[in-house]
Amino acid sequence: MERFSIAKNAEALADKMHELAVWSKTHPNSSKFKRGIFKLPPVFSSDKHGDPRKNLIAMIKTLADYEESDAAPKLAELPSRYNQYGGGPELNEKDLRKIHNWLQQVGFGIRAAMLINEMENPTESMSHLDVPERVFHMLFANHPRRTFVTYASDNKYELRPLRYADSKAKLRWLKEEFAQLNNKRVITAGGFGVRPTQQEWDTFGLRGQTKTALASVNSQIDNLVGQAKALDFEGKFTEADILDFKLNQLSKNLEGFDQVQI
Repeated sequence: MERFSIAKNAEALADKMHELAVWSKTHPNSSKFKRGIFKLPPVFSSDKHGDPRKNLIAMIKTLADYEESDAAPKLAELPSRYNQYGGGPELNEKDLRKIHNWLQQVGFGIRAAMLINEMENPTESMSHLDVPERVFHMLFANHPRRTFVTYASDNKYELRPLRYADSKAKLRWLKEEFAQLNNKRVITAGGFGVRPTQQEWDTFGLRGQTKTALASVNSQIDNLVGQAKALDFEGKFTEADILDFKLNQLSKNLEGFDQVQI
């Protein structure tokens, strides 16, 4: 099965996202978009910074480079990448926070657009799968760097990534979001988006990085302990004692590290 790329489908995704986005009452097309389920930054929904559709397409392609490319650009390189794709306004290295926020907002909107697309026009090659499974395979199965972004547990207006979510969690959340969209009641602004539990945020959010880092450090400590034992067995007591002293100091410094709250 060919890997799905949001870059190759950037124009169609941008159009669907504009169809689903929340527009201001003063927008000339506000009467057309009555089922807005998420918000886009003004740069992608207003002509203040040029053509919002063109800007959104540029951002989708930038996001694709960041998540799908075998030679993914670093975050610091994304402003220039966005400029190269014709996005406006022109960004520079001072706009890293801005483009990082855009990455998350656009990534969230793409997921909603993909779910709606598969509800309305199922991909024939995956017709044997249900909607959430099809979206999972297209967005996440073949793109391990793609993160699952949703609203924070402590702030319903702030999007954050669950970088360490496994496949089972992502598919479960997609099923929850599909149920939201499939519900006959109208989803109001901000109503779309799975709400992971606090335990899931602790496991798959930023604290997951803490646990991953701690596991790596502990593994290195175990290796050093092995080296110290080998030195002691060889009769190199001075070297072994020096290494053992440093290990004890390091262990004391790490005490309680796994209890840090992120």
